[in-house]
Amino acid sequence: MSHQLLIIASVVFLLTACSRSESELESKPLMLILPEEAAQYDSTSFVPDSEKGPNIEIVQPLLTSVVTSPLSIQVEFTSRQPDLGVNMKSFKLTYKKLWGIDITDRVLEYIDGESINAPEIELPAGKHTLEIYIEDNEENISTKLITLEVAES
Repeated sequence: MSHQLLIIASVVFLLTACSRSESELESKPLMLILPEEAAQYDSTSFVPDSEKGPNIEIVQPLLTSVVTSPLSIQVEFTSRQPDLGVNMKSFKLTYKKLWGIDITDRVLEYIDGESINAPEIELPAGKHTLEIYIEDNEENISTKLITLEVAES
């Protein structure tokens, strides 16, 4: 009996220690790229954009200027052919460094229909290249490389 109480007490302690309150979750911007990831060597090889699958439109941020962090990211996906749709389960986001770093799981909660709407994204200062990958329901692939330059704060 005391062994079971000890196990229950341990589980309650771990759940309490590991959980964050809702206000804590809402108050911090998402750290999309960690400083130690940004410090890695840049990749010199890139796959050219592919446009056989869905259209990938970067709504925010504007890629024509230096941005400040935190920033909003909004990406919209539209099917090139209405009957093929967009397969959001195929979505991948890769930080292009010497070894590609899959950061998809960091933005999954921001998927809204056929778009990504992340209102507060934290990025370290510097240049960051991301590859967006998406398929339609017939597995036609589109990829897009975007480079963000984040100003020192």
